[in-house]
Amino acid sequence: MPSLNNLVAPTASITRRHREARNGHRGVAILLTGLPASGKSTLAQGLQAALFEQGRQTLVLDGDTLRGGLNRDLGFSDKDRLENIRRASELAALLVDNGQIVILAMIAPLTDLRAVFAERLGDDYREVWCSASLAVCEGRDPKGHYARARKGELPGFTGIGSPYEPPPLASLVLDTGVLSAQQCVERLLAWLAPELDSGHSSSQEPTMESPVHSLPSLFKQLGLPDDPVSINQFVTAHSPLKPDVKLAEAFFWTDSQKAFLREEILDDADWAEVVDELNLMLRDGRGV
Repeated sequence: MPSLNNLVAPTASITRRHREARNGHRGVAILLTGLPASGKSTLAQGLQAALFEQGRQTLVLDGDTLRGGLNRDLGFSDKDRLENIRRASELAALLVDNGQIVILAMIAPLTDLRAVFAERLGDDYREVWCSASLAVCEGRDPKGHYARARKGELPGFTGIGSPYEPPPLASLVLDTGVLSAQQCVERLLAWLAPELDSGHSSSQEPTMESPVHSLPSLFKQLGLPDDPVSINQFVTAHSPLKPDVKLAEAFFWTDSQKAFLREEILDDADWAEVVDELNLMLRDGRGV
């Protein structure tokens, strides 16, 4: 296996910005996650068709399709599940970097697995939870997998033999046990449209107006634990805190401004008051 130090990627003759300008929209990766039979694949295909009709460049990476081809050598052990997600995230990153809207329909049952997508894709990653309950999904059972799992024929089947951890920071939650597929697609389109048309992509140079798009991004820049467990604990303690924090990018701050926010977070101060004070500091140039 070649050393990573010996690999040099060629310079692209057509950049991501060029492709996004031609497409008329930015590239982004959307993970539709949920229990088996929660409607992920149905929504992925419906969303793809709707975006295609709008003239947008989009494609679906479906978990079953990937396991039948690219990932057919993988099983369902913890190690193989992680590798399944890693490969999918790398493929999605390549496609997003080519200006595509990538729709991932995958169970990705654990917070740590979904964190692989978040880390690899960064600001290009969006997470949508198809939240149909276990009872609803098992009642559907289109492939007969739940029935087989109940008989012990599919050990480790998600929802029966292994857990599904609901996403604590999903960008959008769709109750696919109540809403119709068409209603879900309409909500996806309404939620997604402003981001696609914003013209912003992570390939652009950061500006003072750029927001911190997520708590993990903010915590990482402050030198605080940015793993899913730590972030979830923070969100739970400050509920109903939303994950999008409208602050200037932390790498523009002075050391004293960063130290202020870091200390306030560690002291578990009131988040709304901290944000107000920090924004005043940034506006007035205090802590320079």
